[in-house]
Amino acid sequence: MGKRNRPRKKNDKKSTVGDNLNPYEIFSKRMMDNPSILWQALPPENPEIITARMDQRQDKTTIAIIGTSPDSCGLTPWNEPDIAEFWALNDAHHLPFMHMDKITRWFQLHQPWRYKRPTPRYGAKHWEWMKEEHPFPIYMQRVDEDVPASVKFPLYETARKFLFNEDYDQWLIGRGLGWQRKYYACSFSYMAAFAYLKWKEGEWGDKPLRIEMYGCELAQETEYYMQRPNTEFWIGLGVGLGVQFYVPAITRILQGVFYGYRYPSVADFRQEVADRKENKKWEEGSWEPPSSTVDEDNVGVWPEPAYPVVPDTDFGGLFTEFEEDSFDPIVTNYAMEDVGHTVEDG
Repeated sequence: MGKRNRPRKKNDKKSTVGDNLNPYEIFSKRMMDNPSILWQALPPENPEIITARMDQRQDKTTIAIIGTSPDSCGLTPWNEPDIAEFWALNDAHHLPFMHMDKITRWFQLHQPWRYKRPTPRYGAKHWEWMKEEHPFPIYMQRVDEDVPASVKFPLYETARKFLFNEDYDQWLIGRGLGWQRKYYACSFSYMAAFAYLKWKEGEWGDKPLRIEMYGCELAQETEYYMQRPNTEFWIGLGVGLGVQFYVPAITRILQGVFYGYRYPSVADFRQEVADRKENKKWEEGSWEPPSSTVDEDNVGVWPEPAYPVVPDTDFGGLFTEFEEDSFDPIVTNYAMEDVGHTVEDG
């Protein structure tokens, strides 16, 4: 008898969220039923991190790009100084951590069938919200007459500006017999390209541009293998233009192993050998590193900077222990205001 026709046993538990749903769909349904389960208040950041972040903004135009990942969106520094603009996207207006009074631009770059859906994520009435008046523009694929704040996104202008070389009149990415003129695989790539365009047009004067990204993890399914490399491509393009980027310590983008110099290490390989032997997947006589083998340190001595740097092996330090008496009152004020948007447990 096939599994589909197997009679239900007495102790079988019937799904409360519907049969044949994959884990992501089950999680999405729970999220729609109670969106507050995702966006809990995060622990206060180390005041030293907040101070460093504010110091880094000096003499720059800082744009905060805000995604919806619960791992870091709650770290958005709504109340810190020297942030020129806050940008957000899609149907995030419904989320409890979002300070809509601070938003300066919104991005909705999907097709109409998608943003008009009657059942969008988080239980937000997104289409109804879009048809309202807003004090900020909503950048879209085209002007929608039903969306008063809609503004056409400058797609060709961004591609021509950053993926084309005027000197030799050619696009910069060749593919097959021709040229690839577009590489936009997620909303963050459009937002970054738009920021570069406005900066080059003198929108914020002649100061250097700094972009801070919160809630931009790109760690799920298509996000990881399609959207994350595209976002990091546009970040790299911006760094090449002289744009300074900032992400929270726990953010997954712009993070990876220090390949060759630190990874894989001899300890990593020895552990792999041990695991393969334990699982009986090791062929006798295969090469193993001699017990005397050690990793060399070929990084060399770099000039000591006048500012803190993240160690090669430590992307953390976010919730470092600190003494209460060491708080700077001003820094503490920012820290507690920024992360204090507590949401009741779902």
